[in-house]
Amino acid sequence: MNLMPQLHQKKNDVVGVDLGVKTLATLSDGKVVTSMKSYRRFETKLSRMQYLNRNKEIGSANWKAAQLKIARLHRKVANIRKDTLHKLTRYLAKNHGKIVIEDLNVRGMLANHKLAKSDSR
Repeated sequence: MNLMPQLHQKKNDVVGVDLGVKTLATLSDGKVVTSMKSYRRFETKLSRMQYLNRNKEIGSANWKAAQLKIARLHRKVANIRKDTLHKLTRYLAKNHGKIVIEDLNVRGMLANHKLAKSDSR
């Protein structure tokens, strides 16, 4: 049994990745990776669940059940983001020998209220 990793011939030697707000990433070879926009997709459902939970007595069984539903929805959004990032990084690692990524000022982008909710992370 051979435990050494198999080396694959890379298609492109170098690729540049431009991370963005509207799209998750734009590659230098022209491919555009769109964001799943998971938060925006579940934003109204999350808002509704939190709205319905606001008047429940804290610590009651109904409050705990509602909190569990809210936590599940947050986890679902996080898992969609993680999956999208994993698919992108896996594609880049398998198909390119060298990857160059731009340096972003994320703190500055989050200070802008229009970009703060963006789902390109």
